[in-house]
Amino acid sequence: MEHSWTRHAREASTLILDLPDEILVRIIKAAILPRGDSGPKSLKRKQYDKDVIAILASVCQRFACLAVPFNYHSIRFEWPTFVAPPSRRVRLLRDTLLINPSLGHYCQEFWFYISDFTTNVSPADFDVLIDLIGLLPEVKVLGIHGGFSLEQGEYTWESIRNCVQLMRRLEYLVLSREALAGLTLGPIMRELQIPSLRRLRLDGISQSDSWHSENLEEADFTELDLSDYRETAEALACLLQWPRRLTHFRLGSYYNNTNYIDLPMFRPMLLRHRDSLVKLDIGYLAPTGRGTLLDLSDFKALKELKLSRWQIGPSGARGMLILEVKPGEVELLLAPKLEKFTLSFALCEKNMVSWSDFGHQEQYWLQCFMEIALAKRSSLREVLVLFSPHNGDITADTYPWDRIISLHNAFEPRGIIVAHSPPSLSREEWMKEAL
Repeated sequence: MEHSWTRHAREASTLILDLPDEILVRIIKAAILPRGDSGPKSLKRKQYDKDVIAILASVCQRFACLAVPFNYHSIRFEWPTFVAPPSRRVRLLRDTLLINPSLGHYCQEFWFYISDFTTNVSPADFDVLIDLIGLLPEVKVLGIHGGFSLEQGEYTWESIRNCVQLMRRLEYLVLSREALAGLTLGPIMRELQIPSLRRLRLDGISQSDSWHSENLEEADFTELDLSDYRETAEALACLLQWPRRLTHFRLGSYYNNTNYIDLPMFRPMLLRHRDSLVKLDIGYLAPTGRGTLLDLSDFKALKELKLSRWQIGPSGARGMLILEVKPGEVELLLAPKLEKFTLSFALCEKNMVSWSDFGHQEQYWLQCFMEIALAKRSSLREVLVLFSPHNGDITADTYPWDRIISLHNAFEPRGIIVAHSPPSLSREEWMKEAL
């Protein structure tokens, strides 16, 4: 006699297998996301759990056919796995895809590493990588770390040219250097003419004379993200004229660039994009040139602005940074559609943020900024303070987040939310540490 629970299980199994593939794929996607990852952002990352994929593939042949391709969705070869010269894992993947080329069509993200410190490099070391590129035609996200040194830069760029030619759906490209030199703007601006590209991220641009290029075709990407930038302001201006239209621009904080640059210099650089730029993020720049803001008052599309606390305050006595509310200057930041302003206190590890860095002058500056925004009936609706002090230096006489909460309580009823990053210590923990 069949038990009711076994009958129900068999019926449920039959019902789920009666579903069309499109529905089963959605169920499998939800099951193979890592625990804790849910919602739209996680679905965009699609870093699937390979252990769960293996379990689902063992259920039945139909599940295997639907689940196994997710193993190839994101292919990553990161240190210490080299693609040139190829490691055993890289060769194995190439051979697998040669046997079953359809699996390569499932790959949408391809990240790989080329050591800048490999010696006696030859073109043959890149043959397997070239084969792989040809077997992954549907890639939308491509990340390349290293391989731009003098020893192998020529071969790396040949590989990138193959990517440009064969990956016709490429939307997001990341290039990052490993050695101190090698990744320069010249070949980037000459070689990366990719109609499908929407976002370009460059980590570690080195200084070079090779960026001087004439008659460059305009680029189609609309989002540009730079970090560890070591080129000149002149080169940056040239780079920002390259895209036809920018909606997002980020220049991360840099600490090793001796070339002068300040906030007002960004206005002429970005003026070409004042009708399209939606999000602007400028980090900590040169130690000199602090204290003067940039004029964004006619950037018609700008909705989000992020600036470094250490860039908008000039150096006072003993090098201490002060914040001044200068008449007619703070309102220059208030673009017509600006909805969110972020003030970041982030610094490099050598210059850790102190508990006293968010004090009375920072509170007063933000208060004046929001009062001006309200008086001008601006679109500003949120101010975010990114403040993460080092716990080993608890010197403040006031719990810093009390100041931020005070601002929120004063301005939230008037239409502006003041948010902050999570405190590193609760008020109770701070009081114990401060005693």
